[in-house]
Amino acid sequence: MKSDNIKKANSVQKALYENVLQPAGFLTKGRTVWRFTDDGLVQVITFQIGRKHPQEKYIFSVHFGICNPECSGNEDMQRSFDTTLDREKAFFDYDCNWRSCVGSFLKKNERHGDPDPVVDDFLKQYLSRKQMKRAEYPFFYHLVKDDETWIVEHASEIIKNKFLPMCADLDTRKKMLANIRKYIKAKRIWSLNDELDIVMIYGAIGDIETASKLFSHYYNSKRAKQNKGHKEYLDELALKLNIKK
Repeated sequence: MKSDNIKKANSVQKALYENVLQPAGFLTKGRTVWRFTDDGLVQVITFQIGRKHPQEKYIFSVHFGICNPECSGNEDMQRSFDTTLDREKAFFDYDCNWRSCVGSFLKKNERHGDPDPVVDDFLKQYLSRKQMKRAEYPFFYHLVKDDETWIVEHASEIIKNKFLPMCADLDTRKKMLANIRKYIKAKRIWSLNDELDIVMIYGAIGDIETASKLFSHYYNSKRAKQNKGHKEYLDELALKLNIKK
């Protein structure tokens, strides 16, 4: 038998899908929804339910993502200038090279109601300093104490007025190259390696010259030189992509 918290989460997700996401063209499977752009990108929203350690309070969170197949979203999960996309599979936020969440569109310490020190302890324990700096700062809905109608309204507002407009700015590779940096700077979106992702996007649109220049700049950067293993990976990648270091 499903608990009241699971039923509540299902009801919230159902309302968000039927009222906001389905009309916007999203497909659904389980707790993820996704849609494809005409340029072969994937826009993803994943709903998650969990318990905050150490207290047994149910939380509900909403995570966003955008997948460029060339940035490890293809079948072999490797970087490649190949933009082939498997449109038969379901996509999840962890398939995405660009990531975001409800908290990325709110003030860093914004919470509903009283501050919750358990959330802060959770973040300090499980999120790295780099994640905090990138604003991967989740906003948790509390399934026990938050009103269901309020959760739906709040999440709907973020999706309709924040995430979907950002998606419209990033729905082609050329628009992504023109706009992605402003969203990174504003901490609305992040990538494990945005510099290398941008290299791959230039290569995917056929601008090998710019891709090679940016790759060379990154290859000789302090960030790349600090990690011997990463440097070796870049050597292999340059050979695979047939671009100069």
